[in-house]
Amino acid sequence: MKKYLVPVDGSINSEIALKTAVDLAEKTGASITLISILDSDTFLTNNHIGVSTSEIIEQNTENIGVLLDNLIDTYNDKNIKFEKKITTGNIANEILAESEEGYEMIIIGSRGLTTLKRTFLGSVSNKVVNSSRISTLVVKAYYNNDFSHILVPVDGSTNSKRAAYIASDLGKLYDSELTLLNVITQLQVPDVRGVDFGVVQDYYPISTKNSENLLNEYAKSIEDYPNKMILQTKIGNVADAILETADEQEDNLIIIGSKGKGAISRAFMGSVSNAVIHHTKRSVLVIK
Repeated sequence: MKKYLVPVDGSINSEIALKTAVDLAEKTGASITLISILDSDTFLTNNHIGVSTSEIIEQNTENIGVLLDNLIDTYNDKNIKFEKKITTGNIANEILAESEEGYEMIIIGSRGLTTLKRTFLGSVSNKVVNSSRISTLVVKAYYNNDFSHILVPVDGSTNSKRAAYIASDLGKLYDSELTLLNVITQLQVPDVRGVDFGVVQDYYPISTKNSENLLNEYAKSIEDYPNKMILQTKIGNVADAILETADEQEDNLIIIGSKGKGAISRAFMGSVSNAVIHHTKRSVLVIK
């Protein structure tokens, strides 16, 4: 059985992430594990006069247990198996450690409680996305997460091929319109008089043709997709083109590979996925 790991901290965004996980689990038959972590850094830095650390942990564990029970009760009419885990430690590290226990996906909210904690949980989700060995869905609260419009940036890499397959599977479950996007990097050509840059003038026509061929290959690999599929090529900065396309089409889910092709491209694609997550209001599924 598939298993989804959902970090919970009592914030609106974590509850929206849980709702999204429940919707997905209903469609896939997956179980859900709720994990809540008592931040050890807080206990080490805060002074609690007359109260021992063990007493603080005990009280907070009890409170969190009630929170998790209430959240599970909210979905008691769903045919979903729930588990709950409460641990103490560094939040991101504990999520990553638990994710090694046979989960298919981490589903996490992008923001937590209060202004300070919003920034903190943002860094948590960032570390989880970058360090996890499994795919991570970062759920945003700005849009309805019905995943009716899915955008998949593709570049020919193994992870982007996996992203396309997963997008096809999800799209069938959600009856989604699916867009495959390939971005041609814009050339920065110096303006030097008397110098013939030769092949540069052919760069965009050749790259556009290659992009069309690449997109057609992807479309053929998921040719059984029953819903509308759009193939699109853009020229420009990769992250900006992804964000612009998502805005233009009002997509509500972006599925992106965490790494591209080759050592340099792997690092580059990682920076692209981070930029997309940080600057979009849409949910992002990062494929590992």
